[in-house]
Amino acid sequence: MDPSEPDQLFNKLMIWMKSLHFTSLSLDPKCLRSGRAFGEVLHGIDEEFFNEMWIEKVAHYDSDSNWRVKANNLRKLTRSLGEYYDEHVGRIVKGTPLLDIDEMEFAEAGSVKELLKMAVLIVGAAFLGRKPEKFVAGVAVLDPDVQSGVATAIQGIMDGSEKRQVQTPVAPEEVLPDLKPSNGGASSSSSEELGGKIALLSKENSELRQDRDNLEGQLEKARQKLYELTQGKSVDEFEQDISDLKEKKTRLETQVIETETEMELLKGKIDSLSQENEDLKSKVGQIRPFEDEFRRLRDEVEELRVKEADHSKLQQAYEQLKNKAKDSSNDRAELLVLREKVKSYVEHGMLLEDEQRKNKTLRTQMGSYKALSEEKTRENDKLIIKVDKLEHELATAKDRLAAAETRVEGLVQEKLLLENKIAHECKISVY
Repeated sequence: MDPSEPDQLFNKLMIWMKSLHFTSLSLDPKCLRSGRAFGEVLHGIDEEFFNEMWIEKVAHYDSDSNWRVKANNLRKLTRSLGEYYDEHVGRIVKGTPLLDIDEMEFAEAGSVKELLKMAVLIVGAAFLGRKPEKFVAGVAVLDPDVQSGVATAIQGIMDGSEKRQVQTPVAPEEVLPDLKPSNGGASSSSSEELGGKIALLSKENSELRQDRDNLEGQLEKARQKLYELTQGKSVDEFEQDISDLKEKKTRLETQVIETETEMELLKGKIDSLSQENEDLKSKVGQIRPFEDEFRRLRDEVEELRVKEADHSKLQQAYEQLKNKAKDSSNDRAELLVLREKVKSYVEHGMLLEDEQRKNKTLRTQMGSYKALSEEKTRENDKLIIKVDKLEHELATAKDRLAAAETRVEGLVQEKLLLENKIAHECKISVY
């Protein structure tokens, strides 16, 4: 086979899976290592067998997770696919190279060869399972290369698996020979032989009927005994018990797989710890020759510590003397600072006395100014009173003037009336 053929076939099958739109996850080999995308595709192919409870057990794992953890999903997929092929496809893939997928190559390296095995099994489950008709129409619209890839995968399933033998009831025609007369004339010998066969078959038929009656009696007894043993349970109840046991078995298998995964992880940790222990032992072995040298160096260190203690005492005494000298110089500096402060305080005191004298002078001036201001205020009040009187007199004069003007106007009117009256009388006297 051409080395590029598995890659090409894998790409064709991935195109077919993308056309199904059963998963939103990436179908890149790196992402397929967790097995979750394959599980979602199987769930879309047959939701009754690969149901919601089943898909929940196929956990989500990051692509960079430990490969032993991701191999847990691979075991669930292969086990379920083996059961599906056995029950609904009618072919046996358990124990065949089709189901022989290397867990490490699949989950860690993302080998296209191992991923292709899983893709081929999924194609077979779709086209050879219970609902092939809904996939035939879909693949017909795809590219011919993709169609040929799907056909190659199906043929690989047919060639790599064995057909499961199913016992079928034997038809009466297969038990009894053909007793129809031939169109040609029969010889006397063949007639006698045929009569002997008929007699023999009749005898066998009677014996078979007797056996059937005996078997029916035994069957009735077995049914009665079964009823007594089962305490009257129905078939549905037994089927329910069987389904419960199957679920329990599935849970136990899942727990076993998880336990095996944890065991693999613990084995890896134990191996790493053992390796670290061996490394430490080798390092200890390398250190032992240096013990004498270490003891000698330790004695030298002790001597140096004693010398260091003596040196620290001398250093401490020197520091004390140095601090005393520094304290005396500090006292002198503080004395000079205090003298400067006293001098500045005296100067500030003299300035304060000058300011106090100035304040007294200002207070005296302020008193005289205040008395003058009060006198001016009194004069101002008198002027205001005088102005008020004048304003009142002015208002009175204005009122009197207005009354006089009114009176003058009345007199003028009377004068005009008198003049008119006199003129009228003069005219009358003339006539």
